[in-house]
Amino acid sequence: MVKPKQGCSNHRRSMEAGDLAPLVTEFMAHLRALGHSCLTVSGYEGSARHFACWLIRERLAVGNVDEDVVSRLRDIAVAVPAFAE
Repeated sequence: MVKPKQGCSNHRRSMEAGDLAPLVTEFMAHLRALGHSCLTVSGYEGSARHFACWLIRERLAVGNVDEDVVSRLRDIAVAVPAFAE
């Protein structure tokens, strides 16, 4: 795997993770520790923020996330491609 570059951009994203932001940050740190590139980490950050934002809007607790919850989001994202932006 490619080592992360120093000075990677960490600009503010339009989709906020709210109270779940620390979990997103922890996930990003985990990916960096695994040696993923800034581009890869950035891509996963967008997805993680999207997922966190959706959980908050749906009033779903992280502890209740299971395959059915993930499938619901996937089905929405497939039906409405702009939703994933």
